[in-house]
Amino acid sequence: MSRFEKRRVIIGAGSGIGAATAKRFASEGASVVPNGRDRGKLDRRPSSEPGRFACRLSR
Repeated sequence: MSRFEKRRVIIGAGSGIGAATAKRFASEGASVVPNGRDRGKLDRRPSSEPGRFACRLSR
């Protein structure tokens, strides 16, 4: 098992470095759980990313 055959929770995956990190991990085989404050930005992320999950965190 490579280091990318795992799950990754990416904080701030809606834009910038977080989005780039999520995309990179997904392209290398990781199951990505993108997380961010702006649901709209997260919804616009490509659903074609392999291993993509959705999760909702709230107070």
